[in-house]
Amino acid sequence: MKKLSTLFLAIIFVGSLQAQGLKMVGRVTAYMGGETFSNPMELKITENNFRINEYSIEGVEEESMIFNGISEELIILSHATKEYLIISKQEMTELMNQIAMVKEELKAQMEMMSPEEKAYMEQIMAQQGISMNDIPKTSYSPSGKKEQVLGRSCQHYEGRTEDVLVTEVWVSSFKSLGISEKEINGLILFSKYMKEIAEGFQAMSDDDFSFLLHEDYQGIPLKERSYEGGQLTSEMVVVEVSVEKISDDEFRAPASYSMMDFNEGN
Repeated sequence: MKKLSTLFLAIIFVGSLQAQGLKMVGRVTAYMGGETFSNPMELKITENNFRINEYSIEGVEEESMIFNGISEELIILSHATKEYLIISKQEMTELMNQIAMVKEELKAQMEMMSPEEKAYMEQIMAQQGISMNDIPKTSYSPSGKKEQVLGRSCQHYEGRTEDVLVTEVWVSSFKSLGISEKEINGLILFSKYMKEIAEGFQAMSDDDFSFLLHEDYQGIPLKERSYEGGQLTSEMVVVEVSVEKISDDEFRAPASYSMMDFNEGN
């Protein structure tokens, strides 16, 4: 009986493990066709895990993406349907290979299209997040400017693609955030994972969250602006940041959610 009691307590303890991490709440504003749309987002980062929660304009949690840095698995949660999807690194690599093959086949077909048909096809693919052209690298360099965001001094960087300004970021150092690089290692692992998966395929457009961690700067951006054709298209501003204990449960699919098969429909 004593052994069973000890085992029971151990299970309870393991099931509620916590790790020191970084929590950020931000607001994303998109500018499209003269209209403005704004919705909140939330990030949670620990030594081995990374999670981002996306909300609707009304503030309703819609989807979450979890990255497990140890197993290198992605978990996609749909809160509306209470379903989740687990994607292994092998499955993601195979998916990228399939996209690359389809891309090459489409490029061959597009060579026989009229300029109008080709432009239309490129537009359709871009809406799916797939670029038909090789994606040039975005490089960040400090402008020398500094700005206070949430009471923290942030270094201003300009991100340029082929010498064209495409993004600006205001970066806070790890020290200013009160956290070590090790404690946000989950984001570092996720960044390396995405870079490794996409490398050589050139099948995906720029990742929406690539600015969160980049080799050109040390720290975490608390503010970001994106541009297209010289026009501001979106802005992300962190409105709350805290260093706190984050439960391991945050990086698992809820027990009440149903698991979907990744291979269905592929």
